[in-house]
Amino acid sequence: LRAYISYDNLILKSNFAEKNNYFSYELDYDNENIFEDTNTIVEMKRKSINEINGIKRDPNVIFIDEEKVKQKLVYRNRNEGDVFSPFGMKGSKKLKDYFINEKIPKEERARLHLIADGKEIVWVIGRRMSDRYKITDTTKKVLVINIRRGIKDAE
Repeated sequence: LRAYISYDNLILKSNFAEKNNYFSYELDYDNENIFEDTNTIVEMKRKSINEINGIKRDPNVIFIDEEKVKQKLVYRNRNEGDVFSPFGMKGSKKLKDYFINEKIPKEERARLHLIADGKEIVWVIGRRMSDRYKITDTTKKVLVINIRRGIKDAE
């Protein structure tokens, strides 16, 4: 066994080597992207800014300015050198530093999934989206990203 302290918790782990479960999938727009290995559906829909008025807030849904996306969006887990600009913050920081500042335990970080635009993180799913992709007064096209988990349970 291996024992260590993670913030306010004592963690006990077996000494088995953890396997690297890195994944990265390009996302199709205006489609349900189904990923059985992560038990997740990532739905992306394009809307005009006028179509999103009155939509209720949901922690599994974000709205981003489509024109700010530089590359094809991907659904993946973290990667060395990822950069993140947390909503409400100017500038950017390494994703690792964001996790430390938010006191996300080391063993949980590998389980967090992301939506990314190259090395720039658009959304730490279930946590926070990037300030760089937020909707502004000049936004015309919106990309709605909806995450649904538990697809295996629904069958």
